[in-house]
Amino acid sequence: MNIHLKPTYRLTIVGLLVALNILLNIFLRLPTPSGFISLVEVGIFLAGWLFGPRLGGTVGGLTGLLVDLFAGYPQWMLGSLIIHGLEGYLIGACWQIAGNKQRSTWFGLVLSLIIGGSAMLAGYWLFGIGLQLLNHAALATALTISTAELATNVLQVLVGFGIAIILRPVLIRYLKRLN
Repeated sequence: MNIHLKPTYRLTIVGLLVALNILLNIFLRLPTPSGFISLVEVGIFLAGWLFGPRLGGTVGGLTGLLVDLFAGYPQWMLGSLIIHGLEGYLIGACWQIAGNKQRSTWFGLVLSLIIGGSAMLAGYWLFGIGLQLLNHAALATALTISTAELATNVLQVLVGFGIAIILRPVLIRYLKRLN
């Protein structure tokens, strides 16, 4: 279900999702050898499910870019903008196509997890290889490092999905009262 709100409300909610995602990631982030595990997926899943592909992509891209900027990882900013933006767009698109009907809610949620999460995993794997190669690493080393990060990225997607599943009904009830 896409929530239809007045444009001012919609813009405010999207801004709040981006801001809350950034705050979550400033205070709750686990370092890894080449970056960190964050809760950025929570806001991306919620934005895609509640507001569709355009705003899901907007929240994903802005959050990814700003989190990397504030966390001190500027080399990842462009990649995060594109990867999380695509992830949010795909989550919203999957939800509109498959989950926007009462009977297929869980199918749409799981499909958005698989498609959006796969885009994030593939994107960071490829971008990580590219960054390692730019740092003059051998191809085998770049592949090893990026492949090692896959497990933490899978964990990030699954934890973000789980928290978003819990928050989704609460936000739907709240947003329905705004109209």
